[in-house]
Amino acid sequence: MVSIFSVLIVFAANRITELRVDLERAAVEHTLSGMRSALALKFSELLIQSERERIREWAGGNPLELFESRKALEAEAGADPGPGDWHYDRERGEVVYRPAYPNALTGDPDAVGRWRVTVRGEEQPNGLELVAIEPLPGIGRAQGG
Repeated sequence: MVSIFSVLIVFAANRITELRVDLERAAVEHTLSGMRSALALKFSELLIQSERERIREWAGGNPLELFESRKALEAEAGADPGPGDWHYDRERGEVVYRPAYPNALTGDPDAVGRWRVTVRGEEQPNGLELVAIEPLPGIGRAQGG
């Protein structure tokens, strides 16, 4: 009886870990999608306001600034993100995410995802993109991560 109970506990613990990883993956995907949508809106806003020159200023910018719930997402300024935190690295101009369950999520216990805002269109800006610099495996679109 004890061995059956032990097997059930191990199975339940593994299933809970799988669910946490799936939840984290979905949350990261949701946040990346939100940043991409916010950047598209910011680009449209700058076009409508005839402020094309300000579009290029967003290259390497912080898309987390565009979220009202930024404080709930982002680690303290100047601090490295803790597990499950987002962070804007000012020196590199990149958004960083440190997974809460990196080994289960990516197979790498030191995994960190990095993305950068870029401007599409060399001569004539035609959009703001969030491009994966150091993608997390299995997260994000194939293009742009």
